Amino acid sequence: MHNSWQETEGYVIDRSGRTEETDWDGVILDGAERIGTWPDEIAVREPIAARHVQLAGAGGVSHPPLVVFEQPISTDGTSG
Repeated sequence: MHNSWQETEGYVIDRSGRTEETDWDGVILDGAERIGTWPDEIAVREPIAARHVQLAGAGGVSHPPLVVFEQPISTDGTSG
């Protein structure tokens, strides 16, 4: 992936497999799907991040052309 970072559409890291029911193509490719359970990390292209209802306010880190989001932390300090 590092060799073709500019062509990468996005990625999902879910070490536990808890998000296997999520339509990740729907999140990464067109930003239409909501994220029910967050993975360990997700990256999407900047325009998708800007228009996705959950990602737009999630505070990702820009690594052009992608924005990378780690699993959000809830207010009680647990992963969320």
